[in-house]
Amino acid sequence: MGLRYDWLRDALLPLFFSDMALLKRFPLLTIDLIPVVAPDHPMAALDGPIGPHILQQHVQLVLSSLTAGRDYGVLSSRTWRLADLGAKHSMLLAGLGWGNMLSHLVQNDIAQGRLKVIRPTEFDSRAAQLVMCVARLADHRLGPAGRWMIEHLSAAVDR
Repeated sequence: MGLRYDWLRDALLPLFFSDMALLKRFPLLTIDLIPVVAPDHPMAALDGPIGPHILQQHVQLVLSSLTAGRDYGVLSSRTWRLADLGAKHSMLLAGLGWGNMLSHLVQNDIAQGRLKVIRPTEFDSRAAQLVMCVARLADHRLGPAGRWMIEHLSAAVDR
């Protein structure tokens, strides 16, 4: 049985989730991802690049609800899969693992010492970005509300 998309008219989605041919995309903004751990996590004591052999020893907290069953930025075979970004953030703060987080959500935690940025050798900051886009069914035209949404969101991002 194929997936049905008759409910979808306009949506705000991560770019990788909207890579289906039936969707037309309009990229809006790019959010950097930052690999972090709690200050009492064993990897917080490591300065400099962290190799794959060390990453494999530690649980990586992975947000799986956004990835449509695919892995992005998973560098450890020991993963805990989470469906909620708030839960992932709380688990990182509690020192239960390491993971990539949206930069704007952890800036204060990093500045106040609640989280520490780590440097996995295989982490590519140029590729570690979440591109958010507006998507619509390719065979449907945008209506007035959809056009307004794109214009409004584009203007808000440009501020």
